[in-house]
Amino acid sequence: MTITPVGYFIIIVGLIAVMLPSRTAILYLTIFFIPFTATAVVNLQNPSFGLQPGYFLGLLLMSRYVLEWTFRRGRQRLTHLQRLTLMPFVLFVFVAGLSILLIPFRDYVYVRRPSGDFQLLRLSMENFTQFTYLAYVILLTACIAASRLEPNEIRQAMRVLIASSIFVSLWGWAQLYMYYADIPYPDFIFNNSTSFLQKYGQKIRLLGFKRMNSVAPEPSMFARFLLMPTFLCFYYVYNKAGSVMKPKAALWLAIFFAVTLIFTSTSTALVGLFGSLLIFLLYILSKRGRVSVKTYTLNESLRTLFVVLLGFVGLPLALFSLATFAFGLTTEQIVQFVEILLIDKADSESGGTRLDGALQGLSLFGANPLLGVGWGSNRTFDLLTNILSTTGIIGTLTFFAGNWLLAKRTAWLSKRFIHHNLTMLAEYPKALFFALIVRLFGKFLSEPDIVYLDHWLLVGLIVATLRWANPERLAPKVETASHEFSQNGKLHEIVRLVG
Repeated sequence: MTITPVGYFIIIVGLIAVMLPSRTAILYLTIFFIPFTATAVVNLQNPSFGLQPGYFLGLLLMSRYVLEWTFRRGRQRLTHLQRLTLMPFVLFVFVAGLSILLIPFRDYVYVRRPSGDFQLLRLSMENFTQFTYLAYVILLTACIAASRLEPNEIRQAMRVLIASSIFVSLWGWAQLYMYYADIPYPDFIFNNSTSFLQKYGQKIRLLGFKRMNSVAPEPSMFARFLLMPTFLCFYYVYNKAGSVMKPKAALWLAIFFAVTLIFTSTSTALVGLFGSLLIFLLYILSKRGRVSVKTYTLNESLRTLFVVLLGFVGLPLALFSLATFAFGLTTEQIVQFVEILLIDKADSESGGTRLDGALQGLSLFGANPLLGVGWGSNRTFDLLTNILSTTGIIGTLTFFAGNWLLAKRTAWLSKRFIHHNLTMLAEYPKALFFALIVRLFGKFLSEPDIVYLDHWLLVGLIVATLRWANPERLAPKVETASHEFSQNGKLHEIVRLVG
């Protein structure tokens, strides 16, 4: 066992945070280090394993919760509504466990193990390891949901997530600069985990263009995480309520994250970015999406549409200019770059491997439709075929029922806040849920695993807002002024959080 250089810092800071009187210090620290998937606090050689900072800090967070629950019983408990909302995910854990127990009774078929090897289906330690990860993230989600987070603490958690995204993006740009400046990259700092084959030197072979992966093991993983804060910033360009960030700051950050996404040079980034913009466009055009008491004028609607169209048209033009003048790429090379990432993806080695994995997953699901071949037995390259092949139709329906119930609770809570003239509070669960949709969209593209922490952080924070279901309980912490009409006739609501 070897503690990495950054591991000493994380261990010390984590222990200090968990002992502080504030119950949110360790939560904020966990959120900040969630994207550091290529970083290890501790490396083990046999088996090859690196403990990520997010998982280590999450263990400290859960330890604090257990101690508080044990010695100060009743301080942090899930409400009845929160328990009902989390129940499908708990049932999914039981379905996953049952699918593992049935592995010895399955037919002998070849599966692609999480390690990447093709083997005959058999019960192994990988099954129990993957089950442990699943149980861990569900327990961590429940602990976050039970933490009695107030609105200002949810707002601060979202700001910490944005700050973390800024840091890892800047580190990615520094990584890119060091490559072109022939400066040795200090991989021992944030790219030191033995759990992954580090691919911070990846290039597009036909063009020799360096791909950015920052603190993730490879570019696609970095792109999938960055889609989430990118959408959050787009969201707060349009929604001024919630005071997580100012619209102008949100716009500049959205552009910064979008450009960073492009320079990961992955199809996940390009498709995910424009897919996120499409989700955002559908949201602002939907009357159901407007959980606000504001009366929008025609000018405001046109301005919003202009911002979205600017994202679709202006962003590619800005990137074209940057690639031409800063990196000296010709128009032919840029066209070839887009073709490699999008048009020729299915014919490439990577695209062919993903297609074969999806077809094999569907084949395994067809042979074992109810509970699949067992949790952790097979790994494809997207969320849907991976869950179908490992937990069958029962596990798949259970998992997506949990997300559907989460959507239903979010809509109900937002309407409840609006009914009580608390529009600002309605924005927090809404923003988090739409970020979760974008995160799931990235998983459908190229991520089969559901045990990464960023996904469950969003679920935990959304469920935490359900504790506010009784708006009267929040009354002492919220000041609401009467509605005022400005000279242009638009209706404004003045809501301010106290504390």
